[in-house]
Amino acid sequence: MELYTMGKKIVPKTVVVVGGGTAGWLTALMAKRSQPNLNITVIESKEIGILGAGEGSTPHLNTLFEYLGIPISDLVKNCDATIKNGIKFTNWNNDGGFFYHGFPAKDMSLGPNFSKSPFVANSTLLTMSLLLNNGLKQVDFTEKISEENKVPFVFKSHNENDPTLSYDNISSTSIHFNASKLANRLKEIGQERGINVIDGIIKEVLLDDQGNIKSLDLENVGVIDCDFVFDCSGFHRLIIGKTFNSKWKSYSDFLPSDSAVPFFIDVTDDIPPYTEAIAMKYGWMWKIPLQNRFGCGYVYDSSLISEEQAVEEIENFLGYVPAYPRKDKGGFKFSAGYFEEPWIKNCVAVGLSANFIEPLEATSIWVSIIGLSHIFGTPDWINGGSDEIRNQFNSTIASMNDDIASFIYFHYMTKRKDTEFWKKFSYENAPEDLKKRIDLWRNRLPNKTDNGERWSPNSWFIVGSFQETINKSIASIYIDGEDEYRKGLDLYNYFVGYQKSRASKCVSHNEFLESLK
Repeated sequence: MELYTMGKKIVPKTVVVVGGGTAGWLTALMAKRSQPNLNITVIESKEIGILGAGEGSTPHLNTLFEYLGIPISDLVKNCDATIKNGIKFTNWNNDGGFFYHGFPAKDMSLGPNFSKSPFVANSTLLTMSLLLNNGLKQVDFTEKISEENKVPFVFKSHNENDPTLSYDNISSTSIHFNASKLANRLKEIGQERGINVIDGIIKEVLLDDQGNIKSLDLENVGVIDCDFVFDCSGFHRLIIGKTFNSKWKSYSDFLPSDSAVPFFIDVTDDIPPYTEAIAMKYGWMWKIPLQNRFGCGYVYDSSLISEEQAVEEIENFLGYVPAYPRKDKGGFKFSAGYFEEPWIKNCVAVGLSANFIEPLEATSIWVSIIGLSHIFGTPDWINGGSDEIRNQFNSTIASMNDDIASFIYFHYMTKRKDTEFWKKFSYENAPEDLKKRIDLWRNRLPNKTDNGERWSPNSWFIVGSFQETINKSIASIYIDGEDEYRKGLDLYNYFVGYQKSRASKCVSHNEFLESLK
């Protein structure tokens, strides 16, 4: 259908997405959803392929799929998807213990005192949890259901059109997925929605007199004209890094992990509804459950051990030799940091081509979604945006990366000091903004004024409580007398019972997955 305005024919703008991985196809689908009249082409290469290592995210991904009209049941059927309640951190204090960093519950209203408190969830509840248990384990809903292999879905009535609507969802979740299968499924959906695909490799990026990209010259294909380009080329960073030479900000001074060896192991009969992050001697291991396997990987500091030593530690830990999808090629290297200008002229870098810190909190897709939301929320983005819009975008993404980097470092400030790796993570080496928070928490508990740009006080407290980087001994000063203590105990006991009742109604992870197929 031809479009006209004021009697003049509108020529649809042409958008090119470089890279066909998860970031590339999410970008293309969001662009098509926000402006259906765009001509969108994804350039991917069978010869180059995709990294395919990241297999988890945050609840923002579920929200995006809802916006794109892609039901979770589709991903369960086609991408080996499973439910993610949160992350289980195992042995980070080298004592065999664990804690969960979960996603927020949706039904947590326990009256005015609960909702209006400036402290984590509720000052009285938090204080009583510390006084009675020295932590939040008894009131942590994520831990309660995850340890029982349950997900926060309560059956209400069967819905034939969308089986996910057969349930009430009482807490936020994300998903685990097979990265290669997800990229293929998103490609199928994208092509059904009119997105073009070209298999090719970029030979040259051609700029106009103003420095904007006017076309891309592809090997064995020819020249492709474009009005706007998304660089989703992953660690290759073909355009923002190699054409525009954006400046890289490195976090390597305080986040030394720079390598990873991925591997697969057999999944258990009861599929866990969480990612597990297991502390190792020189880093940590991710363990992500899919329907047919665990996707795993050892993230480590290559200045302390070689890849061969990392593989040896993996096999000693498991007691057997797992499947290494990249063993002939080895693992992969990465540099923690981001490009200070991911948006230059008429090009935006998205995903690994723009930034990567490390996969500990599965933040890569989250940053991409936030960035794309900012772009597509600006109607004039297709014309390259103004300097002010680009500067604000770049500043927002920089701030987000800085917040994530500080939070990641906070995880490493454990009581574990058994190797040179763990000894690196001291108060003295911490980012300055994190030091300021820790200084505060020596004198009071975390509250909503400390949360930074992206992380809730819940997140800071959950990690800091287990690592003992906050002063839990001061909890008693928040209780003023015997009457206050009794009221607090009543609230605590009510909440523990309330959580137990909620958990008893939740379905098992396996049962939920089967119902979606």
